[in-house]
Amino acid sequence: MLELRADDRLRPSPALPDRLVASELPDGEEAARGRHLDLKLSGVNGRKMDMGRIDETVTRGTTEVWTVRNAHGMPHNFHVHDVRFRVPGSTGRPRRRHCAAARTRCSSPRAPR
Repeated sequence: MLELRADDRLRPSPALPDRLVASELPDGEEAARGRHLDLKLSGVNGRKMDMGRIDETVTRGTTEVWTVRNAHGMPHNFHVHDVRFRVPGSTGRPRRRHCAAARTRCSSPRAPR
């Protein structure tokens, strides 16, 4: 349980701009490389999950296309640290409108058989 308490006196927040800056998301056409990640109950790409290990690194400023496949029978959240991404589509499911936005995590439904 986490309890957050505000101070009795807070500085005023700056006003929001009338228009927010449009997000510039890459389309993947000029991807530097592609990667395939198979999620299973036992881990990712045949390796047991280890929070102390870094499995993938991305060169700053490059675009990559990652194919994430949930190979076991239950939904699985997919989270990438320090990276924003978008979900252009999902096999066997209609694309949800909010998936086109920049993301830091997404839900990976079970792969169709």
